[in-house]
Amino acid sequence: MLEGNLPSLPIIPLTSAESLPAALETFLSSAETSQTSPSWPLDATRDLLPHCAVDKPLLRESTAILAHSTLSFKGLLEEISTEEGREAIGSVIEEGEANRLVSFWTHEFVLA
Repeated sequence: MLEGNLPSLPIIPLTSAESLPAALETFLSSAETSQTSPSWPLDATRDLLPHCAVDKPLLRESTAILAHSTLSFKGLLEEISTEEGREAIGSVIEEGEANRLVSFWTHEFVLA
């Protein structure tokens, strides 16, 4: 996970459970006044889709193609749920990539 290309998450230091409300208030007020755009919510296609494959992340090219061919994860899952949809995915990305993507969503794997 640490070597992956996952989005950054803010770390809010706490000295006790009682300090949580004040720490959250400070964090939220600094986020509101920050000049940079917040990284939340995630861009699911960019940040999560590459990791929705068995064994290793999807190639950047495959992710880009899938991002432009479906509007959402829901749309992608609807494609994967039909034979025609799986064939369509297999026609736009490499066969191995398509198989790893479909396997991720259609099979359960034991994590050791």
